[in-house]
Amino acid sequence: PASAARRKETEAEQRKAAVSKVQSAGSRLLDDVRKTHMRSRRSPFLLQYGLHLVVGVMLAAAAVLLIHALDQNMARPGAGAQDDFIWCQLGDFCQQRDVEKIHTAMKLVHKIGEEADNTAGKVECSGEGDRAVKSDALRDISMNFFNVTALSFNAKLALEDALRLLVANPHWKGTVLSTHYVTLDRNATVNDLRAAMVISTNPMKPIKCRVHKAVHRAASQALLVSFLGLLLVVLFVAIRFYVQKREEERRKVFKMVDKILSFLHNTHTTSLSGDPQNSAVIITHVRDALVSPADRQALAHIWQQAADWINQQESRVRRETRRISGQDFVVWRWIPISSYTEAKSSDASAAAAAGSGGDETDGTSVAASAAHTASRSFAEKLEHREEQWGGHVLEHYSGDSLRKQVLPLSEKPSCCIKLRNLYSIQPRPSASEFEELEAAVLHKLTQYGGVLHCFLDRWTDEGAFYAKLNTADAGTSVIAALHGTWFNSRLVKAEYISLTEYHRLFPSSRSASKILFPP
Repeated sequence: PASAARRKETEAEQRKAAVSKVQSAGSRLLDDVRKTHMRSRRSPFLLQYGLHLVVGVMLAAAAVLLIHALDQNMARPGAGAQDDFIWCQLGDFCQQRDVEKIHTAMKLVHKIGEEADNTAGKVECSGEGDRAVKSDALRDISMNFFNVTALSFNAKLALEDALRLLVANPHWKGTVLSTHYVTLDRNATVNDLRAAMVISTNPMKPIKCRVHKAVHRAASQALLVSFLGLLLVVLFVAIRFYVQKREEERRKVFKMVDKILSFLHNTHTTSLSGDPQNSAVIITHVRDALVSPADRQALAHIWQQAADWINQQESRVRRETRRISGQDFVVWRWIPISSYTEAKSSDASAAAAAGSGGDETDGTSVAASAAHTASRSFAEKLEHREEQWGGHVLEHYSGDSLRKQVLPLSEKPSCCIKLRNLYSIQPRPSASEFEELEAAVLHKLTQYGGVLHCFLDRWTDEGAFYAKLNTADAGTSVIAALHGTWFNSRLVKAEYISLTEYHRLFPSSRSASKILFPP
């Protein structure tokens, strides 16, 4: 029983091995069949592409040969309607002698044409030599045609006849020239024909030369197209680089503008807790604070564009000329928008309180005060305005040395002036006080000349009054008289403003021509 069991196990293993061999053989067979099928599927495509390639090469060769044959036929004369055979026309009644002469001359014309075409083609391909077939070569062609070693009488006559046919038929693509390269006509003598030479106007270039010329022409055109394409690419890259550079420069300019505005705003905010006069900053100091010394030369144009933009487009920043330590500087000063709106709202609320508070408080006292103000005479107003002005700060000192130190220094007197420190914004004057202050200053200025335009700056901390007088001498008189004087117990500082700067600050002053007077 044990041996029978082992025999069964052995037979089972053999059957399994046989099955696995059959399966592996079947799988190999299937793989072979699949590969064969794939090769059979690819072969028609390869055969088709090969046939296309062969046909293309054959067509190209046939085209070259056809062009070569056409060029040869174009140079060959024949019996056409335009042909002039001089002695008689073929097909008409001609003597046998003339017919033979024409046939002989035509055969020789063919030989001469072939030689002239080949010579011209070789010259065009090589670029060297002479295109003309000289008289010696023509005699050699005639001798070879008659198979003689010396120019016989018949060969000489046949050559002359062939040359006369070429002269009479210029459409045969051959030109007969004299020794001086002058085209011969029908009146040419025998001596002219014996020394003549022939130039073909239809050069016959060899196939190799034609292929070389075609390749050279195609390469030249491809090179030209490539050069134009490269030029367009370079132009496109240059324009794109220029646009990107301009955009990058524009971003840098506005980034610098943001830095400047932030710096001026921070300076103004800081000055509110200290001296309000410190809100004005010298323009070059702003540049030195924002641009490092190593970058100032490289960013000079960026800074200039940003400064120009702020001077022309930014309404919150005013460009002024201020005297600091006896020297004039161009400064920037931040003008907060809230100061104007707060002034307007405070004036409006004060007026509303005055109008509506009469019923709630003491309306009789308010009405009486208004009547008293309205009834004050013009003389009292003038007296009050004069009382606001005090003497000069140096009126009790003798000598001019100290006075010259206080007076403003300017090399260019102007008709435009600026008076500073006329009032303080802490507390802020009311609207009527501003009007009275403006009238008092205008009244004072009319004593030195005519005032064409004036402006009282009510929204800054400088306490400034701008004025344009009718002459530069009037401006000089005002500066000399009012600089260093007292106004409402405040020391007045006077300075010149150039006419260009004044017109930039107040464009409406350009057309001002009427002299102003206080109310």
